[in-house]
Amino acid sequence: FVKYYLNPLYLMMLIFLTFLIGSLLFFLKIKSINVSCIKVGVVDTNLSESYKQKYNVSCFVQCTSNIMTDSTHADMVVDTIKSRDSNCEIYLANVLNAKDIGAIDDVIKALEWLKEKEVDIICMSLTTFEDNEGIRQTINEIIKSNTLIVASCLNYSNAITFPACYDGVISVANCNHEQASISITSREIKDELKATKWQECSTSILTAYITGELSKEMSDGKFDLDKFILKYN
Repeated sequence: FVKYYLNPLYLMMLIFLTFLIGSLLFFLKIKSINVSCIKVGVVDTNLSESYKQKYNVSCFVQCTSNIMTDSTHADMVVDTIKSRDSNCEIYLANVLNAKDIGAIDDVIKALEWLKEKEVDIICMSLTTFEDNEGIRQTINEIIKSNTLIVASCLNYSNAITFPACYDGVISVANCNHEQASISITSREIKDELKATKWQECSTSILTAYITGELSKEMSDGKFDLDKFILKYN
């Protein structure tokens, strides 16, 4: 019995088996961490207390507008994101009031907060006609850090709005009542990405839907933006 375990061949097999089991457990642990670590930032209205508790949302309030009553807009956005990827972590920056109106400076501070939190994706279901240098620079810095930004265009319109039209931003539009489309403004990809299930939705909800889908794709650690785009062709 003693000689059996002292045999060098069996000792080598035992060491190899121990190493194999340890590597497998380490891989499973890392994979589990990757699945639970997709951080999604949301720039929107105030989130209701029930949703904050339901999804354990980290919040940042930077809303200088004087109307702070509850709005269901952020609730719908967060609910849609979580419906696509229930494992993602939500970081919500409240910059819009109950009438969905906010200040440019508040949006910039919200983006800076999300950058500090090192989120993987930012969902911006808001639009402005102002090409603001501060927002543009902040978004460029965030994109350079490999964070994806998904932003909505104006509902049923081909008007140029921001931040959706900035280079590197994934812009979401519902061009008409029959077709919704997604475009990547920084890439030479002209194909429209059709999401017919959501053709009747506002760009806000469609933007949240795409954000959730991106988060779900990223959670396996094998995300490829080009393949994600082709998936919707």
